[in-house]
Amino acid sequence: SRLMAEDLCREAGFMLPQSGNTRAFLESIRSYPGIPIDVVEALLNSIEFNEKKEEQKPERWKCTVCGYIHEGPMADDFTCPVCRQPASKFVKI
Repeated sequence: SRLMAEDLCREAGFMLPQSGNTRAFLESIRSYPGIPIDVVEALLNSIEFNEKKEEQKPERWKCTVCGYIHEGPMADDFTCPVCRQPASKFVKI
């Protein structure tokens, strides 16, 4: 019934985990008869989904002279803090 559908939509933002599964569920019920589309749309727009994004690993560079590992972008003017070699002596790992 419409009343049940409204209750489900209203409580979905508070009771269901705010994950991709919840998003998929809410998007799937938009086409069902009796579901208040405006409520579903409002829920989808208001819920902050807590899906974890893949963390990007920083670039890693190894000094070919002493073995020092540098994390992050390699600047042209970088010098190894251990052996003072220039950036040209580093290889990406």
